[in-house]
Amino acid sequence: ARSAAVVETLGGLEEELKGMESTLTRADAALGALGAGPLPVGLRSELASLHGSANKLLATRLDGLLTGDLTTAREEARGKRKALVATAEALIERTEAQIRQIDHIKAARGAGAKGSMGKDPA
Repeated sequence: ARSAAVVETLGGLEEELKGMESTLTRADAALGALGAGPLPVGLRSELASLHGSANKLLATRLDGLLTGDLTTAREEARGKRKALVATAEALIERTEAQIRQIDHIKAARGAGAKGSMGKDPA
C-alpha cells in the first residue's frame, strides 16, 4: 500500500511540474515575441512565484520522499523520483534565466520602463 501511495504521489508531483513547465513555455513565447513592446504585466512576479514553488516542491516534497523502505516498486519509485528531481532542477534554472532576461530588458530600457510612483509594472 505504501509503495502505491509513493508512486501516486510521484505522479501528482510530475503533473505539478508539467504545469510549471507549461507556464515557462508561455513565458518563453511572450519574451520571444516581445520586440520593443512592453513587458507583459506581472510576468516577472509570476516567474518569481513559480521559482519559489518549484524550489519548495523540490526541497520539501521530492527530497523528502523516502523510497528506500519500499518493498515493491522501489526501483520504479527511485527512478521516477530521480527523473523528477532533474526536471525540477532544470525548471528552476530555466525560471532563473527568464527572470534574468526580464531584468536585463528592464535595465536596457532604463527608467522608461518604470511605471507610476517609480515601481516596476511587471
